[in-house]
Amino acid sequence: MTEAVETSIADVHYKFTPLLYTPHTYADIHGGRYGMKTECVHRLAVFRALNEPIRIVGARETLQSIKDSSHKTLSDIIHAHQMAYSQNGPFDVLTDRIIRKDGDRVESEFFFIGVKEN
Repeated sequence: MTEAVETSIADVHYKFTPLLYTPHTYADIHGGRYGMKTECVHRLAVFRALNEPIRIVGARETLQSIKDSSHKTLSDIIHAHQMAYSQNGPFDVLTDRIIRKDGDRVESEFFFIGVKEN
């Protein structure tokens, strides 16, 4: 089955819809290579951050640099869909985090940590 759910930023495979419609504190997505996990999960995270106030942490066991985090994937998605602040969009892609603001108030935020370091 290749049914997809239409969001404002991407078509998302049906197996990822629980991330949108099921309340959860954290989610564990696992599987083999080439399973669409990274791309779909990041697109859904951007979609949620666009539509509701939310804080999302990108955590790795060790984080040597921000380049080792999900920051690049999120930034690519935001820019590809013309949602960066520099493109008159709602997301401000900073060097260490990504935020969506309403005026001076931060509505949604992505930040990145290394679990062993923090």
